[in-house]
Amino acid sequence: MRHPVGHPLEPLFERAAESLTTALSPASLEAYRTALRSFLRYLGAQHREVCRLEQLRRDPHILGWLTELRSHRPTLAKSTLILRIVFLRGLLEELAWSKQILTLSHLLWREDIPRREKRLPRPLLPEQDEMIQQELLRRNDLASNLLLLQRHTGMRLGECVDLAADCLLLDLRSQGDANTGSFLLPRNRARQTLIRNLRASFRQVVAAAGINTRLVPHQSRHTYATEMLRSGVTLTGVMELLGHTSPEMTLLYLEITQPDLQREYHLAREHPRHQAPCPQALRSPASFRADLPSLVNSLDTTGYVLEMFRRTLSEDHARRLLDRIGNRLTKMLAELRRIGPAG
Repeated sequence: MRHPVGHPLEPLFERAAESLTTALSPASLEAYRTALRSFLRYLGAQHREVCRLEQLRRDPHILGWLTELRSHRPTLAKSTLILRIVFLRGLLEELAWSKQILTLSHLLWREDIPRREKRLPRPLLPEQDEMIQQELLRRNDLASNLLLLQRHTGMRLGECVDLAADCLLLDLRSQGDANTGSFLLPRNRARQTLIRNLRASFRQVVAAAGINTRLVPHQSRHTYATEMLRSGVTLTGVMELLGHTSPEMTLLYLEITQPDLQREYHLAREHPRHQAPCPQALRSPASFRADLPSLVNSLDTTGYVLEMFRRTLSEDHARRLLDRIGNRLTKMLAELRRIGPAG
């Protein structure tokens, strides 16, 4: 709905907005109108003498408007501030081209646009991840299995939905004709509908798992990425696994895992492995054997005792810490068992 400002320049700005949004949605046109109204209201209140495009100057007209935006009460969200400036800049550039007034394209500078806040990826907490995976396994339906696939491959939901039928090589000869079409998943409805349904399924899983926090499926992808980095996969490897076209996004995961690195570094400084005293239980040569079965058995025992102790704790932070330690022990055991049979 239009709310005319009544400024002499409004028809010119309005036509520029319509020209820019010819192939865009009505919401885009309204966003441009919001920006132009904001600017023209400011001109009408502070610089009534301005009635022609040629009169517009960076100082005081543009700089004054920017100052008013930043001092707006209630304070504008940074995203709103950015959009207002970007849309007005687009309108001025359109008018500079259509009216052949080149100075208009230099009134707003790139430096005038605030930098967006760097939003770090938000992986699932370890306990959330475990509860969600358990609920997905319990349900064991098509949507749940697809969400599990996303969690363990780091794919985007759209990539999961778009998987080709031959992405997995299976012997289907004994199962008769497998007429799946060109997609691995049934495509009896639109692609976006499938994605929306998967998001809805994820919300149901989160609720069924007893988690009150708002979570989205894309956080499973972030969880996979941070898990890979913490497991020792190189940054380049994670970039390839996630399908990032540039390293900038992948580098954000380093900021998430940086506290882990700092903590482990300081622990290593305080308790270096080569200075660790021999435990009392191993000081008797008769009961000590330095072989793989003994090592695996010791870690198995440690993991069991750690889990029993964790269940006795009521403090969430301590429980989460011990849960992470238990996960590391499990990974260590898996690596050791690759060396050879543990007896």
